[in-house]
Amino acid sequence: MNTTKLLLSILLVMPFSVFAQNNVADTTFDYENKIYKLYKDGIKQIEETAEFKEAKHKLIAYNKRKNNYHGMGLVANYNSVNINSLNTSIAASGFSQFNDYNIGFGFLGNYKHDNILVDINFINFSFFKSATKSSTNQKIRMSSLDFLQTNVGYAIVNNPNFTLYPYLGIGFRATRMDLENTQVVNAGGTNITNYVNSPKYVRSNSLKVTYQVGLGMDVRLKSNSKSNVSSFLFVKGGLNNTFGDEKFRIDDDFKFNPNMQIGVFQLNLGIKFVRYNTATRPELNR
Repeated sequence: MNTTKLLLSILLVMPFSVFAQNNVADTTFDYENKIYKLYKDGIKQIEETAEFKEAKHKLIAYNKRKNNYHGMGLVANYNSVNINSLNTSIAASGFSQFNDYNIGFGFLGNYKHDNILVDINFINFSFFKSATKSSTNQKIRMSSLDFLQTNVGYAIVNNPNFTLYPYLGIGFRATRMDLENTQVVNAGGTNITNYVNSPKYVRSNSLKVTYQVGLGMDVRLKSNSKSNVSSFLFVKGGLNNTFGDEKFRIDDDFKFNPNMQIGVFQLNLGIKFVRYNTATRPELNR
């Protein structure tokens, strides 16, 4: 009995003991916070020195002369599509045709150093108008997602207000094609296993490696001599196609090839928001 009381007493006292230890002024977290603050204050002091300010001023001035920058951008795109074979195939089943183009939008990161330009299309959505079959109220929807497309260009005309450059690139494309059916219900169904006669959706997917080749042009929209930021209107035109045919899988089993090319020709129109201060500040661990 005495042993039981002793154990209960220890269990009751332990939380208070731990709480008291956590409130001691000298803890690991206190010392870590102090070191972090010393690092942060040290960097701030360096940035206030005349030597640092002069170097930063000269860096930005140099980058403006050479049109060197890094930044982010928004883009809209138009893609011509070779889709005749698919349209012929679905027309035999009573469906209307897809347009021979799609449109989309996305966002990108960009970098320029001297004559080298790098655009990374992080993500770019493109959509088709649906093909329909009015007699059965069915629809075929299709969309594509380009991602991590890295384009490298070389400026053949290079000045602060205008840049002209051919480019090459590689990336990925995921394409999705869905058939939406009018769900047919079995009036004599008795449970969940036989209540529905046909599926509501049939989904298929394709994942391919893409290549890009074309010509780009950047035009500076405004200039501010006191600022280290700017913006550019850009236009790019060329191929954005896949290596090999777009082969679709249904339920990771059945595979079919609609013999289409999504990126016969792509036209991009967008805007870049850039910074001329290309020096990066050291990052602390929090």
